[in-house]
Amino acid sequence: MSWSRAGCQGPGVRLGSVASGSRTCQNPHVTYVPIEASLRCLCPELTAVVDDATASGNAAAASWRDFGQAIALSAPRPVVTSISESVRANLTYRPVGDPHYWLGEIHCRIHPDWFIALPFGPSFEETTPAAGLPRY
Repeated sequence: MSWSRAGCQGPGVRLGSVASGSRTCQNPHVTYVPIEASLRCLCPELTAVVDDATASGNAAAASWRDFGQAIALSAPRPVVTSISESVRANLTYRPVGDPHYWLGEIHCRIHPDWFIALPFGPSFEETTPAAGLPRY
């Protein structure tokens, strides 16, 4: 099966709705979309990142499309713990480090339209969570 972005521009919801119930990355200027709708829009490489994080207990917490196109995980770690080397070779990490936004982003070199946002943890003192990925 080939990957396609078909159907990935649907309507979103504003902050405070059911789809944006997480404390992660809430911004009143962002239109949040249901996570399930965004998961099917991710490239295979970023899907592997979300699947790997979810398998390690770090589920997707929010998704949006008008402040970049992203899925935010619920915690900065665990992430990229069991990603194959062939997938890892196509990923980069961009540190953001701004408490108004998030700790960092994981991008795919091949499909740059979307990213995975890694939130700060409770202490706001995390180091680079995507160990082993080259910087963006």
